[in-house]
Amino acid sequence: MKPFDLGAAVPKLGQRAELIASWYLRFNGYFPLTSFILHDAGATKQPGGQITDADILAIRLPHTEEIIEGPTETIRVKTDPQLDVTGDLTDFIIAEVSSGECKFNWLNETNQAVEVKFLDYCLRRLGYWPPDAICEISEKLSVEKCTFSDETKRVRLRLLAFGSTRSDGSPGIQQILVIPGRRSPQAA
Repeated sequence: MKPFDLGAAVPKLGQRAELIASWYLRFNGYFPLTSFILHDAGATKQPGGQITDADILAIRLPHTEEIIEGPTETIRVKTDPQLDVTGDLTDFIIAEVSSGECKFNWLNETNQAVEVKFLDYCLRRLGYWPPDAICEISEKLSVEKCTFSDETKRVRLRLLAFGSTRSDGSPGIQQILVIPGRRSPQAA
């Protein structure tokens, strides 16, 4: 059998990075939805078309565990500690993926109302929060670029940036280096 060559199968570096980040989340117990397109019926960028996309929306339900069973061995996949998940937590992620430096493109908008609109769109799709709570959560995420948690319900929503190197331009957003490539020695 011929070995799998990711570079040949997925030649575009950006698509390869999204695939790697998606599988990383999958093996850590998340259900990822990739390339989630945000549409607009107005003329924000193009009438009725794509205004931007979220590279990955993901959810990890409580007590999720990845178990790979075989005829002679069972492997319990351990969750990466940098994801900081516990068994009783529902964890939602909105992620951007880059083949280079970690960044969150559409959260660098000059107009905060546009950022909030994009976050509202993602939160509506995730479907957990009632409509009257979405705007408040989106505004908090837009201003603080952080995590929203509700400890009583054991729910967390956070922004993640995947890439091959860290960025100083995304303060507050957790950066995860799982993308191979142009990684500098100090970023490891």
